[in-house]
Amino acid sequence: MIRITQLKLPIDHKKQDISKKAAKLLRIPENQIEEMQIIRQSLDARHKKDLLFVYTIDLSVKKEAAVVKKVRNKNITRIEPRSYSFPKPGRNSPRPLSPFG
Repeated sequence: MIRITQLKLPIDHKKQDISKKAAKLLRIPENQIEEMQIIRQSLDARHKKDLLFVYTIDLSVKKEAAVVKKVRNKNITRIEPRSYSFPKPGRNSPRPLSPFG
């Protein structure tokens, strides 16, 4: 997977504009993006007349290592997808109990 951070778009953009901008940053045709997932969306409202959505997205393409190496952008990195696993419940306290109660 490739993670792109700080992908900025105006607030009136369409969903397809996200993949267009990602393809442009990666210097690949848009149809080479196999899968895309929005991880984070936030609003940059520091400038009242220029409101922007800032995205973090994960996407998959063929030959990811070559694409990331060619781009040389600090906001574009390769990641290994991980899923969160909940800890198993138990009877042990997470901290030792005080002998004073």
